[in-house]
Parts: sequence; structure tokens; C-alpha cells
Amino acid sequence: MSRLKYKYSLDKFGNVISISEAKKGDVYYFGQTDIELIVKDGGTNRKHFSLKSGGSIDSLFSGGGESPEHYNAKYEIKKQGFFYWNDIKIQPSRIEIEHEFKTIDKISDVVFFDEDDNLMCVIEVYFTNKKTDKDIDDFKKLNTTVYEYNIKNGSTELLCWSVSSEQNRISEEEKLELWYDDTIKSKEKEIERLEKELHDKTGNLRESIREERVSYGKLERESEEIELNIKKSSEGTRQIEQESYDVETKLKRGRSAEPGFRDRIKWTKKEIENLEEQEQGVGELRLQVEKAEYEVANVEGENRAIKGNIQWQENRSRQSHTVIQRNL
Repeated sequence: MSRLKYKYSLDKFGNVISISEAKKGDVYYFGQTDIELIVKDGGTNRKHFSLKSGGSIDSLFSGGGESPEHYNAKYEIKKQGFFYWNDIKIQPSRIEIEHEFKTIDKISDVVFFDEDDNLMCVIEVYFTNKKTDKDIDDFKKLNTTVYEYNIKNGSTELLCWSVSSEQNRISEEEKLELWYDDTIKSKEKEIERLEKELHDKTGNLRESIREERVSYGKLERESEEIELNIKKSSEGTRQIEQESYDVETKLKRGRSAEPGFRDRIKWTKKEIENLEEQEQGVGELRLQVEKAEYEVANVEGENRAIKGNIQWQENRSRQSHTVIQRNL
């Protein structure tokens, strides 16, 4: 299938009609000429414009005429009704194709006008022939904004602008310079603040690192002590296990000797009972002994009293004998 060459035409009212909108049987015109076009649709070829008079449509640009790409780009702008430059949408009230500027003796590709029919801007379509410095100098005489639209890569270059636009540009540049100076000063202060903050944070970080190192050394020592305690605990655990084993062994031995112990306990109980009976008899004897001792104590007391009387009588007798001898 061949590549579609011409995508737009004009109807009898001068409206731009795309090939998708065109109807078979109607007559259209090749741009702002009187060359009649018709629509062919069907067969082996896709829907396309063709010369009503017959012959090849390639004859329209053969011999150095306007290329289909250049033609399509112009009428595509007019069809969509606006144009973008640096994300700025330029939307006119009226668009003219192939507008003639007699003051500079030039015909421009696309020209925008506002609602008061004042010139807004000029758009030159670039496909093979880029505008020269002389062309740009001529456009400057129009005192309007001129763009060059590169249909190869879709970029747009600003060739020149109006005096008012230039003044606005200078004013904006001055504002931009002031903003830039203020921004630079503000950023410098911010950088100084951030540098100081960074210095302070670095100092704090270094101190934190030093403290962490000290803490890490302490933790290492504690870890060593814990490991030593674990080792001691392991040894203690082994000792406890050995002692537990010994106790269990003794318990087993004790359980095996338990019947003999039980017999010895029974025999001991009987001996205790016998001793208690004997002790009861001893208690009675003790009472009898205590009674006899009490009676002996009484007799001894009476004897001491009798001896005392006898001694007193003897003393009286000696005193009487002494008195008698003195009287003689």
C-alpha cells in the first residue's frame, strides 16, 4: 500500500477537509488553487485524494513545487486551529495560509490574527529550506513574533519578536536577574546554615561514635564475663548433675535397704516400750528413796537437837562446878 501523500484539501467554502472526512463524489480543491480533487476509495489503494482531471497527483510538486510534507503541515495547523510553543498554546481568532506581506515582499506559510484582526504571529514551516539571516531581518520589520516549525523533529524555533515583546523580554530578564541575585543570596545563606548544621551534626556524630566505641568496649567486657559465667555455670551444672546422680544412687540403695530398716525400727520401738516400763518401776523406787531420805533427815535433825541440849547441859554443869570451887 503506497504512502498517503496529501491529507488535506479545501471545500468550496474554504474549509479544511481531511481525507478521513472527505466524501466520495464531492469536489475539493488543492489548497488555495482552482485545481479540483476527488476522493477515491476502494480497490487495492487506500482512500486518497486524486486529480479530477486525471493524471498523477505527483505532478503537483514535481519540478521544484511544494512538497506534500510542507503542504500537510500548513493545513494541519489551520485544521486544528491552534499552535504550541514551549507548552504555550497560541489560539487565534483567524488563520490564513500563504498570507502575503507586501511591506517585506514575502508570503508566509501560516499567519495568526486575533479577534480584532490584528497580527498575532507568523509560523514558517521548515522541511528542506531553513530561513536565512536575511529572511529573519525582513521578518523583524513586521514587528511581530515569528516561529519556525521543524516538521522533521517537531521542534519550534523563535526567529524574532515584536518591539513590545522585546521590551517585555528585557523587563522579564531584569526581573529574572533580580530574582536570580536574591535567590543566590538566599541559597548562600541557606548553604551557610546547612554547613553549620552539618558541622554541628558531624561533631555530635563523632561524639556519639566515641561513646558507642566506649559502650562497645564495655559490652565486649560484659560479654566476656557472661561467657565466663556461662562456662562456670556449665561446670556447676555438670557438678549438680553428678550430685543428683549420686543422690539418686543413694536413694536406690536406701530403697533396697528399706525392709531391714523397717525391722530395726520395730525392734527399737519394742526396746523403747521395755525401757519405759522399767523407767516406771524406777520412778516408784525413787519415790521410796526420797521418802526414806526425808525420814533420815528428820532423825538427823532430832539428833542434832538432842546433842545441842546435852552440850548446853554440860556447859551449865561446868559453870556450876566453877562457882562451887570459888565459894570453897
